[in-house]
Amino acid sequence: MLEKCANPKCSAVFRNLGDGKLFRVPRVGTISDSSGVVKKSVTMEHFWLCTKCAETMTLGIDRHRKVKVIPLRSARGAAAS
Repeated sequence: MLEKCANPKCSAVFRNLGDGKLFRVPRVGTISDSSGVVKKSVTMEHFWLCTKCAETMTLGIDRHRKVKVIPLRSARGAAAS
């Protein structure tokens, strides 16, 4: 459940969908059914950046599949490379 801004340095509290920017991130895992067959599982996690933080940053996934805050300047530079 969304409670606060995904930026750990921000304390803004999530109040409504009209403020900031929502992100939906797929999480891939595995589950075993009752017969022991292992299946791929995809769930969606939701993150939110408040309006102020969304002006200067976005979210990305690091090499360990963890969500992290990225300054927009860095995100734009990586996309242009």
